Amino acid sequence: MHPFTGTSGASLNNMSDLNTGLPFASQASRTPPTGTGQGPTPFALPREPAPPQAPEATSSARRLTRASYKTYVSALGAYVAAFSAWEAALLAQLGARHASDARVARRGAAALDTFGDEAGATAGGGVAVLARGAVDDERVLKAWAEAKARFGAAMEECVRVKERVRELGLGPA
Repeated sequence: MHPFTGTSGASLNNMSDLNTGLPFASQASRTPPTGTGQGPTPFALPREPAPPQAPEATSSARRLTRASYKTYVSALGAYVAAFSAWEAALLAQLGARHASDARVARRGAAALDTFGDEAGATAGGGVAVLARGAVDDERVLKAWAEAKARFGAAMEECVRVKERVRELGLGPA
């Protein structure tokens, strides 16, 4: 096919023959490729919100009164909203990773068998992108599980405080 066909009709004898038959000067790029490819970068975990401290029936510093209960419930409501926003950021990251993995999966075995593109710089990445993503997801999921356990403990504490408020007759009039 012109312009890549030689006029002599001779075949290639060695690698240097590749350069002689091209209609342009063949040389390496002066600027090496940069970037890490199209795969998602490691997720920077946002700071997890901290639950408020519950008032206690015995401690004078955090004495359980109707006013301290109302303050606690208000702070807990703000914590629940902040935790929900924090959790949404993690879920968005996991969703983005899933979309990236799905792009690789649509390419099938070809995406996994590609050599020379382990950074995923072309065609949506390959097995290296999946491997990096799996490691990053494991870190995100671990942080989520630990935070969810703390969130659950805060909600259980609220249940205990509410029960104590009911027992002491400090609930709504």
